[in-house]
Amino acid sequence: MKKRQITIISLLIFHFSFSVFAYDIGLTLDQEAAYSGTGSDAALDYKSIVIPHVSGLLGESGEFFVSAGLNFQNHPWAVVPELLQTDLFFGFGSVDFRVGRMGYTDTLGFIADGLFDGASATFDTDAGIFGVGAWYAGFVCKRRANIEMTEDEYVANNSEIDYGDFVGTYFAPRRILAVLDWEH
Repeated sequence: MKKRQITIISLLIFHFSFSVFAYDIGLTLDQEAAYSGTGSDAALDYKSIVIPHVSGLLGESGEFFVSAGLNFQNHPWAVVPELLQTDLFFGFGSVDFRVGRMGYTDTLGFIADGLFDGASATFDTDAGIFGVGAWYAGFVCKRRANIEMTEDEYVANNSEIDYGDFVGTYFAPRRILAVLDWEH
């Protein structure tokens, strides 16, 4: 038994002595406090978000990035978790591919801006850089995926989350976004 354990440990040490791993691990804290009102209506409003993230390399052509958020607020008191940017990226010469929850803004910044779930690819050619992408907004927190096509969606996205109807008031409108790009 001991000979087998020594062999496994030796192989692991040998393997890791020739492998180099690179990870970036971090934590961001964003806080906002305000005192408002007068007399007995005065109140302290507090909101904060804690965002841990980790990123690293996948082989010689890939990268990953994972971040999440934990939102705190005191009126009403609540703690709301959310998955933020979380994606995989692979580059193969003149072709790049990304899949996961990623940031996207339309060219004019008028229709869509924020985090969306989906995939995108770019192709670098002599005629320019061609891109294609498809995203879905319905699983993202409404404050992270700004895609508003109607007045009702504008009102819903800018209203507070109702913890009695969390599923109905937390998520962004269910929209599919598809894009073809050409940068010359």
